[in-house]
Amino acid sequence: MTAVWIVVLSLLGIYLLALFALAWITLRPFRIPLFLTARALGLPQESVEFQTSDGITLRGWWLVPETPRAVIVLSHGYVMNRAEGVPLAKRMFEEGFAVLLYDLRAHGYSGGKRTSLGWAERYDVAAALNLAEERFPQLPRVAWGSSMGAAATVFALSQKLATAQAAILDSVYSRLSDANDGWWHTFLGPTWKEFAKPVKIICRMMGAPNPAQIDVARALPMVPCPLILLYGETDLIVPTASQQRNRAAVPQADFALFSGCQHSQPRWVDPDRYDDLVLGFLKRIDILS
Repeated sequence: MTAVWIVVLSLLGIYLLALFALAWITLRPFRIPLFLTARALGLPQESVEFQTSDGITLRGWWLVPETPRAVIVLSHGYVMNRAEGVPLAKRMFEEGFAVLLYDLRAHGYSGGKRTSLGWAERYDVAAALNLAEERFPQLPRVAWGSSMGAAATVFALSQKLATAQAAILDSVYSRLSDANDGWWHTFLGPTWKEFAKPVKIICRMMGAPNPAQIDVARALPMVPCPLILLYGETDLIVPTASQQRNRAAVPQADFALFSGCQHSQPRWVDPDRYDDLVLGFLKRIDILS
């Protein structure tokens, strides 16, 4: 019996260590290298550094055409960096947009040691939008976000930390707690994801905000500008129920679903339709003529 208990306690100890390791990695994700630059696509690339209201240094690039007619701020997703937005930046640059790509806190080359998957990042989005307003005060501003960046955009705009004339929300989650479950489902599978659920509790013990209180659908109606929501039909991180919950929160918003696409995949899998929808939305609300 003693040997059995030793084995059981050893396995429990290994499990707890694994949970703490997952929680640590969740809050301090590996910083992947910049895998694509604007300059590599023949675009003018100007380095920029700026501060958030809570003292984090953010780094990114400006892409500015000779005569910009609008400005767009691109906020990437979790475990990504500014390179995620480069293909879209190229298209928007060709349409006459000045483009600001930057790394959110604890990602890429920006400062900060921990992420909060969209909550503290609202200060990052706000700083980027305010920088865009400072540089181009007469131009309309558009906020684009992918996944975590989209959630941070919603929180920044709904809390009036910054302003924009339009927001493009790509694969934005509805509740962070649901997105967490979907994340583990995506990377661990439907069975093993159950073993990772206590990671949320440990993250809170490490100082992370309560994911149950980070609710995008609740904040969406307080965003004071036109919105478009874009989703993949087979998204496990933001499944159909979460997509529809967001859609119900802002029934006046544009909504598009891409068949055969998973999380944040539509702009890669079907870029022509994606670009047409985004540009059509911006033309309809008179950002583009």
